[in-house]
Amino acid sequence: MAQLNQLIAAQSNVIHSFACIGLSCSGAPIPHTSIANVGDGAWPTANKAIYIPFRVYEKFTAKRIVLRNGVTLSGNVDVGIYNSAGTRLVSSGSVAQAGVSADQIFDITDTDLVAGLHYMAVALDNTTGQLSRANSFQTGPTNFWLGVHEQATAFALPATATFADGTLSYLPIMILLNY
Repeated sequence: MAQLNQLIAAQSNVIHSFACIGLSCSGAPIPHTSIANVGDGAWPTANKAIYIPFRVYEKFTAKRIVLRNGVTLSGNVDVGIYNSAGTRLVSSGSVAQAGVSADQIFDITDTDLVAGLHYMAVALDNTTGQLSRANSFQTGPTNFWLGVHEQATAFALPATATFADGTLSYLPIMILLNY
């Protein structure tokens, strides 16, 4: 976790999945919301994709995506970035989950992100593999308030996302790096 904390501390070089906590990416306050528990958890549904919103304020070139694995690894994972219309800009493709309780770093094609709303995405092909995630919030369906979307059958990540409102309290720890 120390490596992950160092990556988050270097704010000018990263965008992380908790970027919209406290203020939704639309700019509207999120009522009574705070992270109550961060830990490892099995992926909620095989082949489900979770799309986490983030906002870019000036050009950002995404070069790597970091995903924090839990203690149990299984199957394959796909990570990527989508624009606000749901068009996939880049993805890792299907990759074996690797590194117990470690940061799995995916080198992706350098992708220029312009100012605006985007989504980082992750999908696993099973329900055994674990990721580090925020799994409990103080009130209500926080993924919905954060603008997190889901897609029931999206492994590997599709070229065009079909966004459905978030119903889970499962927010994976992900980071985009520009180095």
